[in-house]
Amino acid sequence: MSVTELKGSRRERMTINGRSIEFFYKTTWGEGDDGTAFTTLPKVGEELSAYDDMRCTELFADNMPGAADSSSDPCKVTVVYSTNSSEMPIRKDQAASWTETLSSSVEAHSLSQFTDTDDTRQYWPKLWEGGGVTGATVDNAPPVIDYYPRITYTTTVYSSEVIAARCINAVGSVNSADFIRTFSATKKKALDQYNDDFDDLDAEDDTGKWLFTSAVGTRLRATMYQYDLTFEYDKDGWNTPHGVNSSIKLYPTGNFNDLFEGFDRIDPYTVTGLHA
Repeated sequence: MSVTELKGSRRERMTINGRSIEFFYKTTWGEGDDGTAFTTLPKVGEELSAYDDMRCTELFADNMPGAADSSSDPCKVTVVYSTNSSEMPIRKDQAASWTETLSSSVEAHSLSQFTDTDDTRQYWPKLWEGGGVTGATVDNAPPVIDYYPRITYTTTVYSSEVIAARCINAVGSVNSADFIRTFSATKKKALDQYNDDFDDLDAEDDTGKWLFTSAVGTRLRATMYQYDLTFEYDKDGWNTPHGVNSSIKLYPTGNFNDLFEGFDRIDPYTVTGLHA
């Protein structure tokens, strides 16, 4: 017996917690036990067609009238779609399970020279001396405090891949190619049926502005690993401090998009996998 939807038997409910729709299917216990039925039935986390705010949150099976004690006996499978699905199950190699955190702060620095918003190099004591303040000289110029922005970007990904070696080799390096825009474009393509609003594709080329500062890997279970990858942003570029470009580079470089090589498989029943 193949999986058959029991037409005309759907059930819908509205509560203070949201909306749910139940679909009913007929199969056999044997096809459920050997997994055959689950190649056809919806999977937890799958989107309900035409309802982009509803996800499959539960499946359960019941005996049907007349069932005896045989693997060929029919059973009814109830598939529940609901809007109460903000906590999606974590699944490896699935972009929908990835999380991102962007935080910012400022660092205070006392300085005498700076580049202004017109990209002109300025010497503060001379500006102070010529500013019309009585008794002002280059020697008694008060300090100028520069509040320098620091941005931290952390992404948590779940994978079947072991990427410890590539993380070890890349930590402490600066991106040699456009990072956030390219990474966002890849996720955008993977998530276009999951979140149409996700779009950082207009971001500027950020080559040289991200430093890979931390990688934490945790094995959650067999063949499933969690990686927390952290990157720090410098608006001037890590190898061009204060906009000064020289032959001396403080940090090695690498393509950060290579860190996610192999995170590109899609389960055959879902549209939310990350793909190139």
